[in-house]
Parts: sequence; C-alpha cells; structure tokens
Amino acid sequence: MSLLAGDDHRLLAVHAVDLVSAMAPSDLVLEAFRQEHPSLKEDSCADTTVAVQEIFGSMVNILYEDEMGPSKRYLQRLLLKFISVVVGEDRTESEALMQLLLKRLSIRNSFPDANECCHVSFRIQRLRHEIPLRIRIFPQHNDVALRMWEAGAVLSEFFVQCGGLLAGRKVVELGAGTAVTGLVAAGCCKASHVHCTDFTQASLDNMKHNVAINEPWLRQKRPKEEPQSVISSGYLEWGEFGNGIDENLNPEAAVNPLLVPSADHLIQGDTLIAADVVYDKAILSPLVRTIWYFLTATTSSPHEKTAIFATTIRNQSTFQLFQEQLHSQGISSQILLSRKECGNLQLVFPMNFIQPRSDVVIYSLHLQRKPTK
Repeated sequence: MSLLAGDDHRLLAVHAVDLVSAMAPSDLVLEAFRQEHPSLKEDSCADTTVAVQEIFGSMVNILYEDEMGPSKRYLQRLLLKFISVVVGEDRTESEALMQLLLKRLSIRNSFPDANECCHVSFRIQRLRHEIPLRIRIFPQHNDVALRMWEAGAVLSEFFVQCGGLLAGRKVVELGAGTAVTGLVAAGCCKASHVHCTDFTQASLDNMKHNVAINEPWLRQKRPKEEPQSVISSGYLEWGEFGNGIDENLNPEAAVNPLLVPSADHLIQGDTLIAADVVYDKAILSPLVRTIWYFLTATTSSPHEKTAIFATTIRNQSTFQLFQEQLHSQGISSQILLSRKECGNLQLVFPMNFIQPRSDVVIYSLHLQRKPTK
C-alpha cells in the first residue's frame, strides 16, 4: 500500500526531494520516489535501472553538499535504506551512489559532535516557487531547545490550518527553541507581532539565526512589511521569572535586565503560545505563575487574552498536575484538538519524531470568569 496515498493520508502530494529536505522517515521518502519513478516496483529489484539509481544518488548528493541541507548522517542512513530495499546490496552500479558510499566512510569513522548542525526545510504550501522555511537544528546536542519536537510541529501545523486565531494579534512564545512555531505565526498567520523567548544562550543564538535566514521567506509571506517589524526574540527563563512574581503582578525577578523586554511583551501581548513546555514537575509552578501573569496583565488591546499550548503526553501525572495548578490559579483549560485529532492533522512538517503525533494535545487557557450576580 502507498504510504503517501494510504497509510499516511495526511501528507499531500509532495516531491521526494522535499521530504529529504525535511528529514522525513525513510519509508515516506522511498514511497514518494517510487511514485515519481513508476519503473521501481516494490516486489522486485530487476526493474531498477542505473539511470534511476543516478537520479536518487544525484538528489542526495546535491543535498549532501548544501551548507543548508539536512543532516549528513540522516542522508547516509537514507542511502543505505535505498540500497537495501530498492536496489539490492549487490546491484549498486551508479557512480552517484558509489560517491555517497565513499563519503559515508568519513562519517562512519567519526564520533557525533554536539556542535554538528544541519537545516531542515519545509514548503508550507507545496508550491515549487515557494521559498522554503528553513530551520537550523543540532541533532546531537543535549540542549533540547536546539531540536524540533513533536508538539512544536503539530502546533505549527494547527496554526497553518487555523491562522485566523492569531491574525492581528500580538503573540508571545514561551520556550520557543528553534522559533519554528513563532515563524509560522508571523509568516502564515499574520500575527501583528511575535516575540519568541527561551533562556539558554545557545537557543537564543540559534533563534536569531533562524529568524535571520528566513527573512526572504517572511518577505514572500508578508511583502508589505519588514521582517524585523513582525518577529523578535529575547530572554525569558520562567523559573526565574515566575518565582519572582508577587500578588500585585510585580515580577521582582525582572531586576535581571535581560528579563525586562520579554516582561514588557508579556504585558502587551494578546496570545501566549508554547509547545512541549510541560515535561518536568519541578518547573510547573513558575510556569503557571508566568501564564497567570500574562493573562492578568492589563493591556490596551481590544483582544481578549488567551494562551494556546501543545503538549506531548509523556507522563500523564505531570500533565494532570499542570492542569490542577492551573485550576488553583483560576485558569481554565479547553481542548482545541484531541490526541486523535492531532494525529490526523495534515502533515506540513513531516520529520521523524520520537513519539507519535497522536500523543500531542492542543488546548487553550483563559482566566475563569466569575459568575455574575
């Protein structure tokens, strides 16, 4: 059965090269390549010609040499899968494939480097003339903010389909990581402004890099506006920030000058967004306090303040504790997309993630309304 047309009905027609650029699962890539080259048959290697091997090898070679291409380790794994499943171990006759196998030797003999980076690219609207959204990631790094995660991809896909939720709004993102969701909010959803926050220096540097390299993409999406006017980034460590908030909404922790700009954005913002920030019970209390600060801060905006979060359910008790702490602060939670619905969203970011997308839930947060007398 076709993975693109059957098993994965969520993925619209897409070229194999775009799937490789997005570091998609190898099965999806090979199925797309088969559909582009009907001479390849799943039940036989006999129809695999040297010409088709050359096409695949050349495609991978071009991306291998691209400084803004996918991980070389990913490309090598994809190459071996192609040879094993499609070509056959003893039928590698293409010069392009042989060149890739030689390149593999240098990678196989090297240890993974934490500073090893690559870029994943996505054509949001599947148009050939469309400038791709490019995101730099560090697959081997122990800083989780330097990688893309399930909930961030799913929340971004949700915003692509429901961009009206953010149109004209001032958006603040907590734990923005690579800034992919913030970029989607700015480029696809026409938010009036998006401020992305995180706290490690590595993540802040990477955020700035990703915003900078996507200026052409933002200009294509919003030709009448300068990218600098619609998206920014800054420091916010909610453990430090949330624990410093008193009952009068004075964040004493903001004595740290690095916190002041993001605190101002929290006050002025209309919508707070976050993905994969509910993972550790130890940080839930200051996180909830930060959300409460955002929802209760007075602003001149005509929009009602709201928060939209996506969480990958790794530990049900952690998520339950988060919900309980929200309730204790007078914050209500409403499911926008269930786990099943998240699993059925159209794939825009078809990366290979650790957990299935059906482990993600998307929900909104609001201050509980006091009953009228």
